[in-house]
Amino acid sequence: MDPADFCSMPVGKHAEGFSIAVCPRCGRHGRVQVHVAGGRVYDHVARPLDPPVAGVHVEIVEWCEVPDPADW
Repeated sequence: MDPADFCSMPVGKHAEGFSIAVCPRCGRHGRVQVHVAGGRVYDHVARPLDPPVAGVHVEIVEWCEVPDPADW
């Protein structure tokens, strides 16, 4: 399986259950994840793990962490 390039996906909700948005840090498209410590993570590129490791099927290769706007 080829790497997942979230940068090439259109902005909005996708049938797979995730959302793509423009990253405020770098301006590229990314899969939006809420960060446990606050803020958001924008995943830009992932590659599949075959076989999965501890239930994880993809490894995120490129991403940006963006704090909550209140922290700016």
